[in-house]
Amino acid sequence: VTLIRLANVKVFNDGIELAYYLKENDDCQLAVIAVDGAKGMNYCTYVRGQNSKIPILWISDTEEYEEKAAKIPVNDFWVKPMPEMLLEKMAAELLK
Repeated sequence: VTLIRLANVKVFNDGIELAYYLKENDDCQLAVIAVDGAKGMNYCTYVRGQNSKIPILWISDTEEYEEKAAKIPVNDFWVKPMPEMLLEKMAAELLK
């Protein structure tokens, strides 16, 4: 689970920790949830519950959660594996 703030990246052990951070702070520009399956879906839901405007990128290991991601809603859903260079480029696009 990664939170990108301006030029800083803050990494959390799990989505619950990220959600608590968002409850107390509003300086986040993008949340990247790189967690598979139902656990990743729950983390995205926690984050969306704390901040309805933050862009969320969910990276999971299977396409079966893409429809559920749209209902949360997340801004983008990717299936692993993702080349690191592509991740950096897409994160930059989401931050524009």
